[in-house]
Amino acid sequence: MTWFSEALRNAHRLSNFIGMLRNLWFLAFVVVGGGGFVVWRFGRAGGWLVTFGLGLAVLGIATMIVGMVLIRRASVPPYTWESAEYEYRFDRDDPRRHVQVTKIKIRANRDDVALFRNRYHWTGQGENRLRVLSVGHRIVAEGVTPESQRRYYYVLLDRPLNRGQTAVIHIRQDLYDAGYAFHPVLAKSLNEPVGELTLRVVYPSGLEPWRVMARELVRNGNSDSGWRTLRERPVDLDSTGDTSEAVFETSSPRVGRRYDLAWEPWTKYHKSE
Repeated sequence: MTWFSEALRNAHRLSNFIGMLRNLWFLAFVVVGGGGFVVWRFGRAGGWLVTFGLGLAVLGIATMIVGMVLIRRASVPPYTWESAEYEYRFDRDDPRRHVQVTKIKIRANRDDVALFRNRYHWTGQGENRLRVLSVGHRIVAEGVTPESQRRYYYVLLDRPLNRGQTAVIHIRQDLYDAGYAFHPVLAKSLNEPVGELTLRVVYPSGLEPWRVMARELVRNGNSDSGWRTLRERPVDLDSTGDTSEAVFETSSPRVGRRYDLAWEPWTKYHKSE
């Protein structure tokens, strides 16, 4: 469905471009109209040379203003992530069955925001079913980025957001790690600003790891792994009897860094002989 997702992306860009043009036409009308009046007034008193010079000045100012607006608008994303919550669970009877539930709150930075895009990477090998839990939202495209092999999906909102309005996208993933390939880590790499980030892993009784670490990492070009740990701390498991959970919350995550909950070694998760 690569062609379909690309068509959606282009339609989204076209919608934003049309909205931008409406604002630019109004701005151009104000600048050129006001400048034309000034040119006319001064031109009557100073002759055609003054009129020509003032006309060029007004045209230059209008071009500069429109260019600045274009540059600023191109640098602003259609929406901002206000918060993101990731919860990862393992099935008690078959640990190969996992469920990840994600809640992401966004705030529109412009009018007519109708599409939400997200990407993820799952280290398991097997089934991966994605569905939307938030009412009125629906997935309209899924795919894989060829360069990084990361998966992505588009969610169509129930109504387009205008600037300042918010929406919560609620996603559930049902996963089956048939090959026991899952890496014991729940991670989020930030490619866009996020106001608050919460990572939660829930283990059934008997599958708790020995130790869980909350980590913040940065990219390291000199490392084969690609990431270098900046800081880490142990996380206490909160037990309810039937389950135990580890939580990592941060209200000031930084773009370009990775935040995760990692538990190794995890010898309880292996293929039964």
